[in-house]
Amino acid sequence: MGLQLNLKSVFARFLGDRKALQIVALYIAVGLITRLLEDAFQAIGLLPTDEHSDASVVAIGAATAVSLLWSLFSTSFLYTALSQLVRPRPLAFFRRVELMIVETIRAISASLIRLPLLIVPAIFEWIRLTPIPFIVLFDSSYDRGDVDALKRARQYFRQHWLRVILLILPALAFMITELVITLSPEDALPFWQAPLQHTWSIVGFALARLVLDAFVLVMYARTFDQLTAPSESMSNR
Repeated sequence: MGLQLNLKSVFARFLGDRKALQIVALYIAVGLITRLLEDAFQAIGLLPTDEHSDASVVAIGAATAVSLLWSLFSTSFLYTALSQLVRPRPLAFFRRVELMIVETIRAISASLIRLPLLIVPAIFEWIRLTPIPFIVLFDSSYDRGDVDALKRARQYFRQHWLRVILLILPALAFMITELVITLSPEDALPFWQAPLQHTWSIVGFALARLVLDAFVLVMYARTFDQLTAPSESMSNR
């Protein structure tokens, strides 16, 4: 039955599920909090791109760390919530969020270790490890503790490198588009002073991100269904 999974079936399930509005609200709330953080850091001069900032390097670094941690947590939370409609798993919700955060930090560390060599090996390692969140969400062998997430991601990339790259490209294009469109000029008012000025872009990008995330999750879930099916059929013989 898992091989019948597709984007249409996910959205049909999405529209018929009472939790659908909760997931939409989560995506909008994450977009709102992210914008508030950006505006707050910009207002006090803690953005790394602010050339006129008088803040210390330590303060700017701390603000950047907060933004990265928020991005890591919110992405893990949203992926896990949406995956419950794509392919529900028995493990507790927050336990899976925790595992995704831990494994993603391991993947980031593995990429950063290669930076002293050259930036290209670090970028290549990051690309190889991008399946990490989806291994945590959909890989039965990871659930059973049979595989290490980093080794499994590298193995997955060797077998499906074109799929991984093709799924990275729309996500990367979305991030760049969002950055360009939502980049506020210096004289723009922060969200709390002019909420209507930003609301539509926040809602629009939240819904677009929801559709993109659903597409990516479906593609990875189908692949792991295909990988799991032969091993399960062999074990049942």
